[in-house]
Amino acid sequence: MDVLASLYPTLSERKPLPAYYTPVCLGLSLLPFLTENTRLASISTFPFLLYLCARWPRFTTGDPSSDYYNNSQFIAIPLWYLDFVFLTPRDGEGAPAFVGPQSIDEERRDENLAVAAQVQRWKDLTTFSQRVKWAFRLMLPAQRGIGWNWQVKGVPADSNAKLPRWQYVGWQIRWTVFYYAQSVGALTALGLGCALRAQVGPDEHVKRAVANAIVGWSGATWVWDRLNCAYRLAAALGVATGTTETWEWPPLMGPLKDAWSVRQMWSATYHQLLSQPAKRIARFLGLRKGSLASSYGQLFISFGISCLFHQVQMFNVTRRDMGEMAFFMSQPLAIVSEDLVHWAWKKIHPSRESTHLEKVLGYGWTFVWFSFSLQLYVSGLVQARVMKDWLFGYRPLEIGADAGQQLLTWLRA
Repeated sequence: MDVLASLYPTLSERKPLPAYYTPVCLGLSLLPFLTENTRLASISTFPFLLYLCARWPRFTTGDPSSDYYNNSQFIAIPLWYLDFVFLTPRDGEGAPAFVGPQSIDEERRDENLAVAAQVQRWKDLTTFSQRVKWAFRLMLPAQRGIGWNWQVKGVPADSNAKLPRWQYVGWQIRWTVFYYAQSVGALTALGLGCALRAQVGPDEHVKRAVANAIVGWSGATWVWDRLNCAYRLAAALGVATGTTETWEWPPLMGPLKDAWSVRQMWSATYHQLLSQPAKRIARFLGLRKGSLASSYGQLFISFGISCLFHQVQMFNVTRRDMGEMAFFMSQPLAIVSEDLVHWAWKKIHPSRESTHLEKVLGYGWTFVWFSFSLQLYVSGLVQARVMKDWLFGYRPLEIGADAGQQLLTWLRA
């Protein structure tokens, strides 16, 4: 990253982020959907959009955590633009269509054929406000295509979507408070883990592995809680104001009981939200749908995009990689490895169904893998001072670190 860093001012020379920056980028990304001439709009806006997003590391909000998380929109917007302006037709076969809460024929989803009675395509929009709402809705919520003919597979069902409006809002607010409280506890545990790890000697490999596991899992729990807290709050606000409906906010994460492998953890539990761009890129590269090359191509593309996404976020905080490459690009390697083991096992036992023991071994493998790999990512976030509470700042980390020091003192007494 040294070459890239040389193109930007040092961290201390950055200027405050102008208030107009985000609204202008959002407006430029929506413009191709508001005019009849998509080609002219895209050619005239995309260079300016890239220019503004590429200039973001020249600015700062004054806080490392805010710089890290607020930077994500300047990565997501160009990716969304490339996906739906250049790689996806606006009309005709393969064009996005809003189908609402009606069911979608799973077998025909990839051909973008909805079985819903009412389908809203771009050509059906007659007013400027309809086009703005349609384009903005194409981005949200959480880039999973909820209610669209390209909705990603495996989205968890939400029985609470049938609740009355204000009952639903109250339910989401209660979950928001729960996830926030849990995130404070996870941040405190992270501080304790970091304190314990700092006192581990170079030859104490078992103790270091345990300390790294505490750091990794507590940091991952904090990220999990932070994402769910923000998502639940956005759902409550969206439904309360009437800008969205209850069915548009299915659970962001799947159940932990489905995480019996690394692949399952990413695809079924911690949803890989970049799977749709990976699918479009694979098709753009000419990889045949359903082939082994397409399947594993999408796997590596998804994690490659995710790695790039997080590296750019960290670039604006430290100007260097802080473990993102090692963490994110090791995940597809782990998935390929477990696929090979699964394939070999099926060759040896072709007619056997999965047993309880095999599931237990899968959970064990998944736990061990993430106990090793999570700290590669979390340690960088801690070192860059990205992990902090919305209300209490770094205080939960400090409380956890003090508790860790007292625990060590007591153990050595």
